[in-house]
Amino acid sequence: SLLAEELCYENTNYIRSEPWCEYFSPAVSSDGLSLAFGRRCYSTKTTKMDIEIYEHENTRWVKKEILYATSNRPSVFSIQNIAFSPNGNRLGLLTLESLRKREVYCLFVFERENKKWKEIGKNALQGISDSFSPKSLSFSGEGNVVAISYLLKNKFVCEVGMVRVFSYKNVAGWERMGLDIESEAAFYEQG
Repeated sequence: SLLAEELCYENTNYIRSEPWCEYFSPAVSSDGLSLAFGRRCYSTKTTKMDIEIYEHENTRWVKKEILYATSNRPSVFSIQNIAFSPNGNRLGLLTLESLRKREVYCLFVFERENKKWKEIGKNALQGISDSFSPKSLSFSGEGNVVAISYLLKNKFVCEVGMVRVFSYKNVAGWERMGLDIESEAAFYEQG
């Protein structure tokens, strides 16, 4: 594809003077005109990980600017999942981060605004315990509700599949909706 050719060309030129990069976890909007993926770049001194967002404009894939809400955002350890809302105007990024020498999970949600992607709300997963291990996310049609599946280590030391749901309010940001939903399969693992 043209995007793959453009990335290979850009990456090849980048390798000559700097590290090499790998791309992973691609997500495509339902209309096929937006694409997001994780990017990990290696050098002799550091490994940098982030996401890239492209939109198809006039037969070309154009890289878009990503605006985070905070300038002091944590460094990304790994990207767990990337997903677009069905209407293509929101993008969710589920990550494992390093913040003050602690590993924390984060949910970044971006909204398309004036040909840029701007972060909305604060990290809904802030303050989550270490027993919470998110795996995937899914949006409602307009992107105002997001569900996150995760594994929870319970007192029996087995992992239980759970779902946590958040809704977006313009003033308050992301708020939890009700109690978590526990998978029925958890009961079968115990016996």
